[in-house]
Amino acid sequence: MSRRQESAAALAGGERLHFNVKRRRTVEAVIIGLIEPQTMVLGLYNDGGEMCMFGLCDLPPSAAPALGPILVAVGEPQQLLSRWGEQRGRTWRTVPPNLVAEVSAT
Repeated sequence: MSRRQESAAALAGGERLHFNVKRRRTVEAVIIGLIEPQTMVLGLYNDGGEMCMFGLCDLPPSAAPALGPILVAVGEPQQLLSRWGEQRGRTWRTVPPNLVAEVSAT
């Protein structure tokens, strides 16, 4: 029986078959800032070698103690901008780009 026939038979019987498939991708990004210690601001280098903001990621509670030395070197507060250049109403502080985090998303 073909997939189309199986689907038609399932619908005719009142039962609907549905498969939801999600790909999980991981990327290594540089931690370039923090929004009060629970959120990381991540960046990636572009082809020209310039650091570009990549996104935000919540910091796991178990990782917070390891960031103690980095929190000492935070920079001045800056406004967080969206990819369209709009202010999001949040401020973040830069940190030296010395740490890399592996993050995943669906």
